[in-house]
Amino acid sequence: MSFLSLIDISAVMVNSVATGLLSILQISYCSAPTLHIAIGSFGVSIWCATCACATILAFNRFIDTTNKSLYYKLFEGRRTYLWFILPIIYFLFFLIFTSPLIFSQHYMSWFFNPYQDYIESPIYNRTTDYSNIPHTVNNILIIILMVIGYGAMFSGIYKKSHEANVSPTTNGVLVKVQIQVFVICFFVFAAALLYVYMQFFVIPPFFTIVSQFLWSFAQGCGGVIYVTLNPTIRKAIVKLFCMRNKRNQVAQGTSRREVIVTDKGTTPIRI
Repeated sequence: MSFLSLIDISAVMVNSVATGLLSILQISYCSAPTLHIAIGSFGVSIWCATCACATILAFNRFIDTTNKSLYYKLFEGRRTYLWFILPIIYFLFFLIFTSPLIFSQHYMSWFFNPYQDYIESPIYNRTTDYSNIPHTVNNILIIILMVIGYGAMFSGIYKKSHEANVSPTTNGVLVKVQIQVFVICFFVFAAALLYVYMQFFVIPPFFTIVSQFLWSFAQGCGGVIYVTLNPTIRKAIVKLFCMRNKRNQVAQGTSRREVIVTDKGTTPIRI
């Protein structure tokens, strides 16, 4: 989860921050091609790394709910770190060997075709195929794998809860878990599907803007959802802020005591 959070934060820098700046400052591909290629290469790579992490996480949760012994064999202790190698290799593959995304000022979204702004022009003639087939395959696979993985996990949890006759409280927890996963999966599913479609078919700018929001939500809504629906994480955050406040109060109290000792004409004492 922590590794996926770092990837999500990096992705938000592209799909939200960089996209907003390029739009506000009106920096087109023609005026800064190197900048667009650099940001676009990182953007498509970090998105695909997110898909790899999401797939591993779905597999992790499925094994955790169905086969505890296999779960410990694959993910116990430092073995978890070995799984990080796969998203890193996946990221490097897309960064080095596939074509980058280019931001479109007209559609306010990212396309593999650098001339997307002129695609509706009568004189436009597309003689080069700029599509990124590995990206298309990745998006289709992530849709299929997430539906299968989380569907199997929900089925296993539902079956076990009925066999064990769990309490209403436990059922409430299961419902919250399902809501969390459903919301996150919905944004990933919708963003992946719409981004593939708009690379091959001309659609109105409204839908491309929606796809951009979906990409941002897919990688930025996780933290909001976990804080809202996960009481354990919410309590941990509250505890963290309370500890910081106590430290600040102790530091302020120590400083006041130092001032009082100094006013008496003695040497300041560190307490």
